[in-house]
Amino acid sequence: MIIWSRLGFLVPLIWVLLVVLANVINLKSYVSKPLDASIILILAGLIYWFLGRKINANTAHEVIDKNSGETFTINNIHTFFFIRIEYWSVIAIAFAIFIYLKH
Repeated sequence: MIIWSRLGFLVPLIWVLLVVLANVINLKSYVSKPLDASIILILAGLIYWFLGRKINANTAHEVIDKNSGETFTINNIHTFFFIRIEYWSVIAIAFAIFIYLKH
């Protein structure tokens, strides 16, 4: 089962790249503090928002069926787990706040 459409695979890829970058900068093998994890998730959320808004801006196009002459609108949006990329920003930031406040 495919859980993304079009460029939706960028959601986990961006998160993994940010975690790797944070580990390289901190010279640690893992993100050890809740603040580190929260910052990574907030950065990921910002990237998701701007990237998603940009690539999902003009995805609708009309197609005309030659046999019937009907016009159809096709929306090719970028999703991960059936959620648009820009909406993952809300999920990431909410999770960042939860992690920070829990610890």
